Amino acid sequence: MKKKVLILVILALVIVAVGGVAGYMIVTRKATTVDAFEKTAKSYDEKFEVSNPGDMNNVKEAVVAKNGQRYSVYFMKMDSEQAAINAFAANKNDYSLFEVDATEHEYKRGLNFHTYTVKTDSKYCAFSQVKDTFVFACVDPRYQDDIDGLFAEMGYLK
Repeated sequence: MKKKVLILVILALVIVAVGGVAGYMIVTRKATTVDAFEKTAKSYDEKFEVSNPGDMNNVKEAVVAKNGQRYSVYFMKMDSEQAAINAFAANKNDYSLFEVDATEHEYKRGLNFHTYTVKTDSKYCAFSQVKDTFVFACVDPRYQDDIDGLFAEMGYLK
């Protein structure tokens, strides 16, 4: 009888451990690089022009991908993961004010990422932090699919 209980306990621990590992794999994301973002943006939409937005606080490297006059997507490699989390939190706080008028909003987090999207009749904003990187865009809602597609291609959304 004690053997059966011991076997059940060990089996339960194995199931929990495997579930934990599987859960960890599900809720982490791989951070991309500035160079990879540039390539992804250009391959996603050949109209993107990529440039350096200039010096910013707590930012090691940054690029902005502009799609003509329609919208811009900013990608930053921060000094640290905490700096990226702080940038995400500051932007989420600023744009969560839109939630009052939002038609959609979603917040996701995992072990090494945070993602937030909010949509109103006049604006769609997407922010994502993965490890020490931060990417964001605020655009006219008609470009939501473009932004979601680019973020998803990089592994930064959904």
